[in-house]
Order: sequence, then structure tokens, then C-alpha cells
Amino acid sequence: MKKLKKILSITLLFSVMLAFGAFKVHAATQLLEIHHIKVGQGDSTYVELPDGTDILIDAGKSGAGTTVVNYLKAQEPTIDIEYLIATHPDADHVGGMQSVFNSLKVKNFLYPTDTASTTITWTNVVNLAKKEGCVIANAASGKTFNIAGVIIKFIQPNTNYSTDNGDSVVTYIDYRYAEILLTGDIDSKTESDMVVKALVPNVDFIGVPHHGSSYSSTLNFVKKADPECAVISVGTNSYGHPGSTIITRYKSIGSKVYRTDLNGTLVYRTDGYTAKINTLSLPIK
Repeated sequence: MKKLKKILSITLLFSVMLAFGAFKVHAATQLLEIHHIKVGQGDSTYVELPDGTDILIDAGKSGAGTTVVNYLKAQEPTIDIEYLIATHPDADHVGGMQSVFNSLKVKNFLYPTDTASTTITWTNVVNLAKKEGCVIANAASGKTFNIAGVIIKFIQPNTNYSTDNGDSVVTYIDYRYAEILLTGDIDSKTESDMVVKALVPNVDFIGVPHHGSSYSSTLNFVKKADPECAVISVGTNSYGHPGSTIITRYKSIGSKVYRTDLNGTLVYRTDGYTAKINTLSLPIK
């Protein structure tokens, strides 16, 4: 559980809000939204900040690119992407970025530069980023943004792992009392290092690592994160994703588990005090 100080702070805040009738004010504020787009066996997460800043983390396979672009345009017909983040170069995460670069204006492109992929798909993505003329930067551990009162920080270990999955960017988002963790395809080694180095925050929402792979979501990692809600981005596959033991593991700590293959696109919305996934209300710890 989060620190007692945070619990006491929110209790005091609610008391003041009740005294001054401030609930109506907060009900009218803009929301932080996390959209896990249904892209089949892959991953794509659209984040809209309260000030309208648009962030896209991964974009599924090449064939899902049009789906991602159309989804984004449905949210905002003239959408620009302020930050496009590739968690790692695997085709099921970055292939669709070719369509994103060809269809939308991208202002910043971030990825872990310690990856060494030379696939045609990844080379195309990097070349399109250069052609776009956007700012290209390393999604380095510790890099932090403060945008419209939302803290966004990359919290993966500062380690060059032997696999692209291990090097995945891990994005932590903190908005008032809501905390979110998006994990790419990190594996058990990365998770173990995060636990040992006290890099795993206690969160309200998690994008489950590696499509619910049995080689991720280790018990210690899941217990440390302790999410109220867990979303698995997954489609038809031959890998056994998501593992039944992983689903059980999240449920055993009280997480509500959702899957894009069964539930479709999932949208988590929060004003920092309350939250919903699609239409279901969720607690903020």
C-alpha cells in the first residue's frame, strides 16, 4: 500500500473539498486518458494528457498501423503526436509506426538507443523519423517530463540487457493521486532488477508486461506494483499469451484483469481522484 502520508493527505483534501463544495470543480476538469488500442497480437497505447498533449506508445504490427491512425483521428481529426515512444524495436510494437509517420505529424520520437536491432521494419521506422524532421531522443532511464501537472518518467533499469525485450522502456505516469505503469515487453530479469533497485511503484493501473507472457509478471514484481486494474494487450498467437498463471496472479492480489482480445479497446480515464475503465468505476488507492 502507498505511504500513510499519502492516505492522510487525500483524506484531508476530501475534508476540505466537502467543506467548500469543491467536488463540482474537479468534476469539470479535464481527464488523463490511457487508451489500450485493440491491435491484435501487439501493443499500442494512446495517452492524452489533461492539456490535450498527445502521446503514443508503440503502434502494433505494420498491418495495425491504419487501425491506430484511424483510432487517433477518431479522437481528434487534426491530431498531432507530441511524443511517439517506441518501447523497443520488435515489429509487433513498432511496425504500425510507419503508418503513423506517413499519416500524422510527429514532434518528438523517443526510443531506447541501447537496442541494436537492424530489422527492415525498425530501419524503416528510424528513417521515417529522420525524414519527418522531428526531435529524436533516447528514452533513457530517469528522463522525466512534467506536463500540465502530470509527471511522466522512464523508470526501466539503467542497464543494457542482452535482449530488446529486456531493454523495453517502462513508463510511469503520476497524476495527482492516480499512478500508472506501462511496461512494454520487459522480462523476468528486468523485473527482478527493478524490484531489487526499488524502481517498482505501487500503482492503480498497469499495462501488463509482454502480452501476459509467463516469462514476465513475476510474483515479486506484481506484488510491488499491486495494481487495481491490469490490461493485457494481446491477440491470436502461438506463444500461449496470456499465461493462465499470470491472469491468476493478478487476480490473486485483487486486480481487475482485462484483455484487448476479449474486451476490445480499453480506456482508463481519471481526474486524479477517481477513475473508470470504459464505464466501470475503479478505486484510486
